[in-house]
Amino acid sequence: MIDLPPRRTWPPLAVQIVGVWVAALVGFIGTGWLTVLGFVLRSPGLVAVSLLGPLVMFFLVGSLSQPAGLLTRRLLPRAAWALAVTTLGTLGAVFYMSVLESSEPAKPPTWLATLGVGLPYALITAALVRPLAIRLTSLATTAAAIALGIHLPTTLPQDDARSRIENAKLPGNVLLLATPNAYDFPTLTRKDNEATLDYRPTGKDHPLSPWPQLTIRQVSPPQPGDVQEDTLTYRTWTRHHVYLRRDHGVEIAATVPDDVPKEAVQTFILSVRPATDEETMRLLPRDPTRKNRDVLQHFTQTLNHLTP
Repeated sequence: MIDLPPRRTWPPLAVQIVGVWVAALVGFIGTGWLTVLGFVLRSPGLVAVSLLGPLVMFFLVGSLSQPAGLLTRRLLPRAAWALAVTTLGTLGAVFYMSVLESSEPAKPPTWLATLGVGLPYALITAALVRPLAIRLTSLATTAAAIALGIHLPTTLPQDDARSRIENAKLPGNVLLLATPNAYDFPTLTRKDNEATLDYRPTGKDHPLSPWPQLTIRQVSPPQPGDVQEDTLTYRTWTRHHVYLRRDHGVEIAATVPDDVPKEAVQTFILSVRPATDEETMRLLPRDPTRKNRDVLQHFTQTLNHLTP
């Protein structure tokens, strides 16, 4: 059985743990924006400068509560302790922010989110105090918080291909595309009731001209001059071939300059198919209500901003 610390040791314990928590919040409010800017600009030096204030405050808290800590009784170990709390606590704060980002659009109250930033610093401090019971409790709480932070976002709706299609409000609620040889992956433009796919050649060879285009829209009525060719409808338009095809409840139009052989245009439009999930994720923007729920990936990507 682990004995609790004597009553006389509680005041310095409270000063050290709560004091670090409060100092972390003060530092976050004062220089947190500079820390974020350092990560955005990929500047380890700027991040280090932004943490100097909290480092000094932690050292002062340790000086006011020397008996409580394993390392705070003497000057040099106390400086090492303040540096450890600053470094490990900041890693914990980055993890905490990764959890919040992965949990969007669900958000805790602002006051709760702000208080949570100081929690990693307090837990690190509690793991370095003298009473064994407090240390073990802190370590267990830290492990539980990490596990919960990784798991909770995964219970929210995930970012996937279907949610991106629904968010894009495509005609027929379907993403269709072709991937002809000698052309890059298309770009998509959404306008009114149409989705337009533009293609650019990968090199000098451009069998469908330098700018073939596919347009997906709601089915339109026949126009004068339309010519039916099996499953396709042919229409001329200002020195362009226009082939129309109806599939998946929408009308697909391929528009190519008329110096391209009609057979090549027919092959182009007949190759239109539903996009794969991978292609959908590449072509369409994410639904703002769906996040990447991988907390560890967010955490790693943020830290990678500070590596060469």
